Amino acid sequence: MKILITGMAGFIGMHLAQKLCLKGHEVVGFDNLNSITYEASLKLDRLKALGFTDNLEDGAKHQIGKLTFLKLDLQDKEALTHLLKTSNFDAVVNLAALAGVRLSTKRPYDYYQNNVTGFVNLLEAIRALEKKPYFFLLPHLPCMVIALKPPLVKAIQIFILFQSMLPLSA
Repeated sequence: MKILITGMAGFIGMHLAQKLCLKGHEVVGFDNLNSITYEASLKLDRLKALGFTDNLEDGAKHQIGKLTFLKLDLQDKEALTHLLKTSNFDAVVNLAALAGVRLSTKRPYDYYQNNVTGFVNLLEAIRALEKKPYFFLLPHLPCMVIALKPPLVKAIQIFILFQSMLPLSA
């Protein structure tokens, strides 16, 4: 399978990419590498643990075997739509989000733009595809999960199945 992981430089994203590659899947991941919730150097260290050593902040495509990394932001609708339309993914796993409740109260607009607007951009880019990939999300946005319509409720059920297929234990 060809799988897209958003937020691949995060803790879960990095480990999921590692597991999927070990299982022989082609993985394309992206992250905006921001330093809002924690230092970007931690994200870069995770990508280095996956084998990436180049300047990952240059916006170029970086590839090692079946694993590809792109610096991309969910808020960049055009780049996101282009990636999805030209890559023919079998599955999309959305792990991109700003985490941390305390900081969200100090920077609500950053959290809204990243977590809600970015999420909607991803959904709209997927909706525009002729061949729809499986869509998995972590319920890191409880307010969005409550508002989901039946097709996306199915996506959550598929994600739960996906989790059982790929245990994240080391």
